[in-house]
Amino acid sequence: MNRHLSIDRLVDPTQKVQELLIVDAWATLVPAFQDVLDSIDRARLQNYAVIVVRNSDDQETMQQNPILEDGLRLAFPFSYAAAAPQRFCRDIYSPEQLESAVATVLTHIRRSVEDLRAAQMRLAGSALPSLAPERAA
Repeated sequence: MNRHLSIDRLVDPTQKVQELLIVDAWATLVPAFQDVLDSIDRARLQNYAVIVVRNSDDQETMQQNPILEDGLRLAFPFSYAAAAPQRFCRDIYSPEQLESAVATVLTHIRRSVEDLRAAQMRLAGSALPSLAPERAA
């Protein structure tokens, strides 16, 4: 694993780009990767999504599917529990499914980022009410 990988950059909430992380299901069983993936998942950013791929033609992968699911639960506790397929696609078994998922997820991320930017711009353009208590006259 590249020790120079900047997790801080990946989980930086000021990033305005879309991030798509494609993960082999087996990687979730590697402790070093679990820590990295868990850090990304806990950041819960609007500009990223995860696609988990598995090889349905691999007998060992199919036999170990329950173990791989446990790895996903540990590596992505929030995303797994949320079960939002636009942000966390964990059942990708073929190149066709991957191609479709990438297109769908990138569209969703782009819209999410655009909606967030629009909300920020609307709030920046309007005066926010003051929460300071009124003074007695």
